[in-house]
This record gives sequence, structure tokens and C-alpha cells, in this order.
Amino acid sequence: MARIIARSFGREELAEKLASLPDGRAIACIRGSFESEQRIAEISTLPLIYRNPFLSHVLERMRDLFEVSDGETDHEDPEIYELLNILLRTGSAGMSEIFEEYRKLRPGTRASEVLSLVERAEKLGFVIRRTERGKRGRPKVIAELTQKALELLGYLHETSARAGGELHLSLARAFAERLREQGYAVVFPPQRGKEEQPDMIAFRRTPEGWEELAVEVETRADHPEQVLKNYDKNVRKGRRAIFAVPDERVAERVRRILGQRDYRIEVITL
Repeated sequence: MARIIARSFGREELAEKLASLPDGRAIACIRGSFESEQRIAEISTLPLIYRNPFLSHVLERMRDLFEVSDGETDHEDPEIYELLNILLRTGSAGMSEIFEEYRKLRPGTRASEVLSLVERAEKLGFVIRRTERGKRGRPKVIAELTQKALELLGYLHETSARAGGELHLSLARAFAERLREQGYAVVFPPQRGKEEQPDMIAFRRTPEGWEELAVEVETRADHPEQVLKNYDKNVRKGRRAIFAVPDERVAERVRRILGQRDYRIEVITL
């Protein structure tokens, strides 16, 4: 290849130099006003990448257009969470099946509303759509959860390290299933950012809007200040606090710490 390029310059002696160029360097052919005036020079390509103001503008514009910002992925979106919990229950599902699930929850839901939700979830990286051959060879669009969605729903092992151990995770998942059976859309919010998050948040539609529960899992409740902190951070956001515990002994510890405050305790038997 170096020889071919060198011949295109009419300078076969350049072949060896081209073959030995380090990264970030290039050979430039500089022609003058007359064809006979020609100069070959070795130049650095790094300024073209790192110092070109136009390129910097292009990259910034591409980030604005195509990147999903932290704000888009971290804010609470009960409608999206409801969709993810529906897909968790149904598995991979066609758009008509998802629509029927929504009609059970909200009679009068329009197909366009469901499609818009699926598209939004896909943009956020929670859903992928693929086409497969259905009955009579007709194409069928299937929606399914991504790894990112499964982690948010508490179904990936990465959550274990974040949540503080296998017992903690097992209690959380068991209680999440109980809440889902009661019609709640349950998520395990990412534990990052400036504000601490509860172990789980459960959302359910009501005539007044979305009911929101914050679930904290306490396997031992050995640190009263942390239990109080977990209670306070959720109440400040208007959430009702629920403490999921493994037995009555831990439940009694939580009662002693929180006293007459407004909260609920759930004993989860594994």
C-alpha cells in the first residue's frame, strides 16, 4: 500500500517513509503555482483533531443531538416504570399484546399513547424493538427489556453489590414481587448522584395521581442514625416509608428507633 501511495505522488522513494510513519503523523504533498513546484513534508495530524475549533463545535453539537443526558435517565418517570413492569410480567411482547395490557389497567387507552411510551423507553435505553415473522408470514414488532431495564427492575446481579449483600437483595426482590402482585410498578433506583435513593420505589395509579412508596430494606437495623436518615430522606420527598425486615426481632428494633412516626413495617419470610 505504501508503494502505491508513493507512486501516486510520483515519488517512489517515499514508500519507506510512509511505511514507518508513527501515529499522529502524515505526509503532505504541497504544490506551488506551477506543476514543477512540489514539496513533500511530514506533518502532525494532532492539531487537526485537537485544535480545530470547527471540529470541536461539531462534536459538541453531536453530543447535544444524540446523547441521552443524566437528567433524562435519572428523573422519576412512573409511566415508563409501569411499562417496564408490564414487559417484565409478559416477557417479550408484540405491540398489540402490550396495548391489551394497558387496556386492562386503563380502559380507553389509545394505541398511539402506548406506542409513544414504547418509543420513549427505547430512547432511554430500556427497551429494544425487533421484527419477527408472525402468523401467515406477516411481520410482527416485538418489544423486550434491555440489560439496563433489568438492572433498574432489580433482576441483575450488579444490584447485589450496590444493595449490600445477598440477604438484602433477596429480601428486596421478594418484597418487590409482593408489591407487583398488588399492582405496583417497582424499580430499584440507581444509587448515584447527590441525593441518596431508597432501595426501591413503588408506584401505583390512583384517581388522585400516582401513589409513591419508598422501601428501605433493613437486615439488622444496628445503626439507629441510618434508619432515621432513611426515614427522613423519603418523608421529605412526600413518600410513605416502608421498612422490609427479615424477622420480628429486626422489626422491633425499627419500632424502637422510629417510635410513633408514620411508617410501615413488612416482615419478609424467605
